[in-house]
Amino acid sequence: MVKLSAELIEQAAQYTNPVRDRELDLRGYKIPVLENLGATLDQFDTIDFSDNEVRKLDGFPLLRRLKTLLVNNNRICRVGENLEQSLPNLKELVLTNNNIQELGDLDPLASVKTLSLLSLLRNPVTNKKHYRLYVINKIPQIRVLDFQKVKLKERQEAEKMFKGKRGAQLAKDIGRRMKTFTPGVAAQPEKRMGPSQADVEAIKNAISNASSLAEVERLKGMLQAGQIPGRDLRQVTIVPPLNTLSLNSANVSHIGRVCTTWGNYHFKTFDGEFFQLPSTCNHILLSDCKSSYESFVIQMRRSVVSNIPNISSIVMRLEGSVVEISHSGVLVDGAM
Repeated sequence: MVKLSAELIEQAAQYTNPVRDRELDLRGYKIPVLENLGATLDQFDTIDFSDNEVRKLDGFPLLRRLKTLLVNNNRICRVGENLEQSLPNLKELVLTNNNIQELGDLDPLASVKTLSLLSLLRNPVTNKKHYRLYVINKIPQIRVLDFQKVKLKERQEAEKMFKGKRGAQLAKDIGRRMKTFTPGVAAQPEKRMGPSQADVEAIKNAISNASSLAEVERLKGMLQAGQIPGRDLRQVTIVPPLNTLSLNSANVSHIGRVCTTWGNYHFKTFDGEFFQLPSTCNHILLSDCKSSYESFVIQMRRSVVSNIPNISSIVMRLEGSVVEISHSGVLVDGAM
């Protein structure tokens, strides 16, 4: 990891971006903590912290000029208090692909009265019930949430849901924070429970019964939110979200990152690079680089139907178990 020093800030790329804002590029340095930003001399409209290891959004001096913060692909689980005092003109905050878990963790953003665009895509919090309405209620001036314009109907629904004493109590209940680790503070040891054998079987059954890629994505979202498919949430202990499970040989810098493929042979890598690779060969999208090839790997293959490329199959191997998804169905270890 690299300390965010005044020297690093001085050496980082600085340019005028396509919207004619002065931008400071601090992408990909594996910075763990935001500090020493006074060295920017408040000369930038935009700062890009994407692809680092930041856990908490704080540590800003007074930066009156800063309007846009890009903090994609980090490990943020907390937002600092009094952010509006340091960034009085912040309008756009992009936190895509981080680790914000609870709706209550977003409450500090309510005091940033200038915020008009917020992205929390690929954070576990987006799977919480009433997520959009809660954010719209807390940040009423927000115009774009997760790159979707906030509609008048949503504003009316949020106002109705959280109106009066009952609404205030509802907002308090669903926004209640869980205990969250804060960098630099010693954590109290506690016994953590993982999924039981029954939960594991429920997950396997849900995967084997999935009939489409959309269903698999829905299951992924449930697991990230700590929910067990097919179980009554009132009768089940919520397990730690998928992003926080202990992985024996995983590269920590890759946890929470996304590799994507879609459409006409388009690919996006973990570090955010886009390219097009026309091919019907078998491609390895993901594998564990620190363990044996067979322990964890995701492969996919395309085929061409009526001159249109389609994803014909996806194969996932995890510790000896194999899940194959195709148009004909889902196979788990060779069985439907």
